[in-house]
Amino acid sequence: MGAEDLTTCVKLNNKFVDAVGRASPKKFEYFLKACSHAYVVRDQERIVAFMFAFGADSDYKSPNYRWHNAQSYRNFVYVDRIVVAKDYQDMKVGTQMYKFLDGLCKKAKADFVVCEVNTTNKDSMRFHQRQGFEIISGNYAHSDDYKVNFLMKRLGNVEKPKINRKVDLNKAPEKPEKSEKNEEKKESKPRKERPPKEPKPVDDKPKMCRECKKEFSAAEFKDHLKSEEHLKMKAIKAKLYEEAGATQ
Repeated sequence: MGAEDLTTCVKLNNKFVDAVGRASPKKFEYFLKACSHAYVVRDQERIVAFMFAFGADSDYKSPNYRWHNAQSYRNFVYVDRIVVAKDYQDMKVGTQMYKFLDGLCKKAKADFVVCEVNTTNKDSMRFHQRQGFEIISGNYAHSDDYKVNFLMKRLGNVEKPKINRKVDLNKAPEKPEKSEKNEEKKESKPRKERPPKEPKPVDDKPKMCRECKKEFSAAEFKDHLKSEEHLKMKAIKAKLYEEAGATQ
């Protein structure tokens, strides 16, 4: 997906602001670098649909993504957005995109595809339910006028995980107020000397880079993720998704 493609995707996205939110070239450039899956669908030279998806434990700051990332299930792929041009809707384009993504997820041994849909977007809810998604937490309120349903599709014969519906991403945990009595108790009790903490064990297990198919030590892995080799392979992989999506 090149710079020209990103510009086209931004324009297509911003025709559906009420459903997916407004985008900018800078935002989509970040998506392309941070996401695990990105591809477009073309009709000849025209981009008629696109999708961005993120794997677990990404540094993506979206509150909806963080809600899923706060759950007990880890092996998931989060669909941030799927957008199809108006004149290509009801032509199974979105269905084919999800089938393609499901295939990629199964190869990567992911167990779940997750997303969220605005509660006011009834058409998208019906579409996602036809794709096999189910509501795992409904009417989550980010604000009075922005509520979403969190959805999940299980891939293969996996059990439905336990869902924590009380995740609150809008509030920091409240600290209990200090009382005078508590302060007096603290002052009256002599301090106990704590034994020195033992150092945490260093995670020295080798890690595998999915893009480069190479194994690195834990210390080398962080540097590798920022390396030119890794970023180049990730760009090539994104290009392959793009070309594969063009055939859908």
